[in-house]
Amino acid sequence: MTVNSQTYRGLPTVTTLVEGVLPPDCTASWDVMNLSLSDIFGENISEEEANASLPLARDRCEGALSCEFLFQPDVLLDPAPGCNKEVIVNYTCPNHMSQPSRTRLTPNQTTPASMIIQCPVVFLPSPDPVALRGSLQTGTFSLTGVSTMWRLRQLTACPDQHEPSRTALQLLRNMSKPSAGAVTVGLLPKIILSFNRNVFLGRGKALVREVKTLAVGAYDDPDRPREFLMSLMTSNNTASYQITTELLPLTIYEVILEPGAVEDIDGFAFAGISSDSYTFTTGLGPLQPAGWRIVAEAGNPPGPHTSLSLGLLKSHVN
Repeated sequence: MTVNSQTYRGLPTVTTLVEGVLPPDCTASWDVMNLSLSDIFGENISEEEANASLPLARDRCEGALSCEFLFQPDVLLDPAPGCNKEVIVNYTCPNHMSQPSRTRLTPNQTTPASMIIQCPVVFLPSPDPVALRGSLQTGTFSLTGVSTMWRLRQLTACPDQHEPSRTALQLLRNMSKPSAGAVTVGLLPKIILSFNRNVFLGRGKALVREVKTLAVGAYDDPDRPREFLMSLMTSNNTASYQITTELLPLTIYEVILEPGAVEDIDGFAFAGISSDSYTFTTGLGPLQPAGWRIVAEAGNPPGPHTSLSLGLLKSHVN
């Protein structure tokens, strides 16, 4: 910090009026860092008066981020005798923000007055995911991710600080699994999405949604789930999710990421994956839905440019 000024001044004080005695003048104010003893005591200053001094916050706190300053009053150097007084230290922190610290003294105080002079804490994003946990009397709390740290940095950043221009956070489709347009994908796939930078969880949702089944008539349950919410896990530049409920065989699914579902370390959000832009098709799998036996007849695995002829035979389960 840089100490800019230190003011020692009187404050309005309630006093008892005595006939013939003037009330104290509590309006005086001194700039302690530029205090002129000759202006106070005149040219005929005594040796004791010439050696009088007041402690300076600059000598104690200059260059620090936090310090305790003890202001020792001196009966010879009192701007407002008989009045309450106040010491005000104005200082500038490394984030270029100036602010004051204050402490008060009683009219006849001889003991030091303590003042804490402190710059605000500046939070910067961690190179690794942040995980803060703790407990309160009523329970526990948990804070994960870097979004909060980024917001705190925005609040405390230097006014002249500018973020460098960055390329947008991009999905690396050729390194993601299953790849966009993949066929014969297993029924319990692990979705792995790769990006051009390290990513962390954001606020948007991630979904796997059924688009179309190629085995028409095989799955006649209208209440079957057609959408799965993915609770992504992030590691370095990947976000992944292991499907735990079997997908339907010979069915096209799409991966959807809402804008902001993941973000990079600086808080820049991924634009998202829109509907129909990232699809994959499951393979045959066991192909034994309840009440049906399905036989693939002379067909290649389904894909965007292939067809599959299926014979559907109703089986009776005793």
